[in-house]
Amino acid sequence: MKIRTFFSLVAIAVLITPIWGQAPLDQLARSDELQEADQLQANYDLLKELEKSHPSDPEVLWRIAQAHFDFSDNTQKKGLIKKHILEGFDYAENALEIDDNNWGAHKWYGIMIGRIGEIEGIKQKIKNAYEVSDHVLRSIELNPNDDGNYHVMGRWNYDLDDLSWAMRKFASTFFATPPVGKFSDAKMYFSKAAELNPSDVRNHLWLGKSHIKLKDRRSAMKALEACLAIEPKSESDRLIQKEARKLLGK
Repeated sequence: MKIRTFFSLVAIAVLITPIWGQAPLDQLARSDELQEADQLQANYDLLKELEKSHPSDPEVLWRIAQAHFDFSDNTQKKGLIKKHILEGFDYAENALEIDDNNWGAHKWYGIMIGRIGEIEGIKQKIKNAYEVSDHVLRSIELNPNDDGNYHVMGRWNYDLDDLSWAMRKFASTFFATPPVGKFSDAKMYFSKAAELNPSDVRNHLWLGKSHIKLKDRRSAMKALEACLAIEPKSESDRLIQKEARKLLGK
């Protein structure tokens, strides 16, 4: 009786393992296709279904964090932005707790905690900057071919170097060694991001903005023109190109 019970439990465990383990690779690939095509709701619906059967798969969880970021990036409503960022952060944090060697978990934890800093004010933004850098650089170690990571580090360097003297003074009152970024490093990261993904308008816009800060007018114009040459896929892309057009006009 005990032996029969034991083997029954083993059989149940075998049946449950594929359900609660890793999500099917074809479904994850489908999610990536939908995300790339900016079919945000369809992607989110697919991922939420995968979450029901694979609630502990970090590959599902960080993609849900990314989906929340995409929603936040395509609305102007502050309440919705904050809602999606906080929910997305919870998913990224959960993914990281499950697998500390997952590049996507590190990437989206870093991105989301950076966005939380932006929402909560300059002091929190500077405080969170340490974690942004730590997690995104770790993600680059784990996956050196993701352009998003390089874009984030470009923004990290650009935003910190772009702080006013007053903000730097403010930061030094709270932190003994405030994080330091450089426009030259931002240019390097954005250039790498554009190399890996030349069809993303963000990479070219921010590369152009970095060249402007470094007073390289010719390179700035080239990057901004490359930004405008891309067919926009979303409202976010159109807003980015609007900014690029404005900068070119100057």
